[in-house]
Amino acid sequence: MTFTNFDDAFSWVESFTNLERGGYRPREYRLDRMEKLLDAFGRPERASPVFHVAGSKGKGTTAAFVASILTAAGHKTGLYTSPHVVSYRERIKLSDDFFPDDFLVRVVSTVAEYVEQYASDPEKPEIWPTTFELLTLIGFLAFREYGCTFAVIEVGIGGRLDATNVVTPVMSVITPIEREHTEYLGDTIELIAREKAGIIKPGLPVTLGALSPAAEAVCRSVAESHGSRVYSVRDLNPAHDVVLTSEGAFFEFRAPDAASPQRSTHISTRMSTRMCGVALAENALLAATAVSLALPEIPREALVEGVRSAFLPGRREVFPGAPPIMFDGAHTPDSVRRLSEDFRAIFPGPAVLVFGSVAGKDHETMAEILASDFRSVIVSRPGTFKKSEPELVFASFESRNHDTVLVPDASDALAAAQESGLPVLVTGSFFLVAEIRSRYVAELERNRSYPRGA
Repeated sequence: MTFTNFDDAFSWVESFTNLERGGYRPREYRLDRMEKLLDAFGRPERASPVFHVAGSKGKGTTAAFVASILTAAGHKTGLYTSPHVVSYRERIKLSDDFFPDDFLVRVVSTVAEYVEQYASDPEKPEIWPTTFELLTLIGFLAFREYGCTFAVIEVGIGGRLDATNVVTPVMSVITPIEREHTEYLGDTIELIAREKAGIIKPGLPVTLGALSPAAEAVCRSVAESHGSRVYSVRDLNPAHDVVLTSEGAFFEFRAPDAASPQRSTHISTRMSTRMCGVALAENALLAATAVSLALPEIPREALVEGVRSAFLPGRREVFPGAPPIMFDGAHTPDSVRRLSEDFRAIFPGPAVLVFGSVAGKDHETMAEILASDFRSVIVSRPGTFKKSEPELVFASFESRNHDTVLVPDASDALAAAQESGLPVLVTGSFFLVAEIRSRYVAELERNRSYPRGA
């Protein structure tokens, strides 16, 4: 099967079981299909050294920071993340650029030829790969064929049985963990942490973010059982005195001591990131610490430049203007709490919230956290990719802020928010952010106005 354009190629990929839409069945989370695919293509995941990143919060931005640092140090670095905000191009890319469309189309065509011949027997649907497994294979193949000297791989869901958990990394990285995907991973922090810690490989190091005591204890226990050295950003580089502006976050980094890497040096370096949040500063410090530990030869200038230039859309992304708008895909109670704190630090006056969440998320608790922080709230539908119940979300917010309206259409919700003239926060789901951000950027393009970060 040969494709001639990007949209057709990735429509074929999406035609397989897509666990991001839901519809989970226990048999689908397994690694044997992934291993068979990799064997068929000569184990492309082994073509370059890998950083492997898991966690509940901040794993995508942490992966982006790691990749950007490696690129600043002169490496051709492949970056695999999910979900995307605008296009599948965001998921499989170079750290600092997209791959050419025709290149990715050729890679997908190669994969499709194999799958159609060997892995799509209608009598054996259990052997069919999932969409995420295909995307992961395509990423590994693209990085190998493009000659990447490093790859940074973000876990999809969990870790232990995730399709990405086929790599042997130079460093595993685990970002903060909270209760999420409980139908897949378990309903306690300890169970979820054990799934995330499944990426820790025997004898290979892991760097932990600012985990809760319960999650850190599980990760340390798993690492100890594997004989893996554990480093903690809380010990080496806690985020102190982070300064936030609409231009980004500013903070201090201390490199691990070469003579005793469990400690940091007393020499600090000022860093900044374009993405505006304390959590983003924490992710940057985690990334810089992990790279410094795995590759102590990386110059400090590359650490600073890599953190400064890293960017992912829809992560504490501020578009200046009248009014200014921040986009962020936070979708758990703790994430929206920290997001609201960051937003209020940058825009302390009255503001408007545009919120939407998919079914299964704890919108009641998120409403409890957010509703009173905003003059008005607009509840909208977060696209159609996943099931949502905007009427229930509206009821949760309206009971806590009577100036709440339900505007299902994303374009109408954006227009209503802009009419206020007040700063706007769009959050609750990456799907909502993708829907509204794409329309907002299209509007800017029509007006030929390109703010930083677009």
